[in-house]
Amino acid sequence: MYVVLGALVVLLLMQLTGDLRLARSEARGTPLWRMPLGRAGLFFAFLLLGPWLFVQVSGMEGILAGNGGWLFVASVGLSAMISYTWYRYLTWLDVFERERIWAELLTFVMACGSTLLVFPITAWLRGATGMALTGDLWDDLVYSVVAIGLVEEVVKLLPYLLIWRLTRQVDEPFDHLLYGSIAALGFAFMENTLYLESTRLTAVTGRALLASVAHMFDTSIICYSVALALHRKRPWLPALSLGLVQGDREAVMMANVSQYLIAVTAVLRAGLVLVNVNPLYTARELEHQLKDSGAKAIVILENFAATLEKCIG
Repeated sequence: MYVVLGALVVLLLMQLTGDLRLARSEARGTPLWRMPLGRAGLFFAFLLLGPWLFVQVSGMEGILAGNGGWLFVASVGLSAMISYTWYRYLTWLDVFERERIWAELLTFVMACGSTLLVFPITAWLRGATGMALTGDLWDDLVYSVVAIGLVEEVVKLLPYLLIWRLTRQVDEPFDHLLYGSIAALGFAFMENTLYLESTRLTAVTGRALLASVAHMFDTSIICYSVALALHRKRPWLPALSLGLVQGDREAVMMANVSQYLIAVTAVLRAGLVLVNVNPLYTARELEHQLKDSGAKAIVILENFAATLEKCIG
């Protein structure tokens, strides 16, 4: 266990060091604590090391053990810091359309509440099916998958499903992953509080690096499947944002680059008619082909943008 945690910490530090080096090169002269990435790195380092040093080095373990109130407050505070840290990471990925704070907060709060459903649902399953951890490989496998894994995922998905179906906040593919992960962080907050209190804060590294990430990862797999299924069912939706309908013609003016395959796939999946354009065309030749083909949009590399500018200018 400690080897795995140590490896994760090393990988995290390596990635963070590379990110900081890149950020410093782009913002020369900016102090580390003034950079968002730098502040996040320092915050996360404190989150991982602070509680352990406080309990193991300061000699305060006995005080915490004898004062359940302060131990509970510390557990709640650390759990909130863990969830907030990963929430900030998720918001950095949401680069196209920033979500409303009230919707994200509502998802988190609902997830905290829905976590309490785990206990009655699990009790009902055990009573109705007789499932239990008996030490037998098959019995333990079924119990872990159904009574633990399935129940937890259903409970975590409830807030995401409510936000998706009852509001208009989930309006792009990434939103499915975002709200699903926020719901998972709400579940992890409640679970982390219990584990941190029972271990006197010493489990903070595992809860921050393993448990919270695992909850987000598991829920995101389901939410990604939902987003993918919706895209396959309605592949023409991205074209609507350009004012196109199925059957319209879209030109692609690219050289032999990997982006060409992506552009062609997107055009065909959207139900549009592909119009290939020679990237060596002059402005006059490009204008003739666009008019002759009736293309209503064009995907073009920046290298050839000057030719298109002369054509439409």
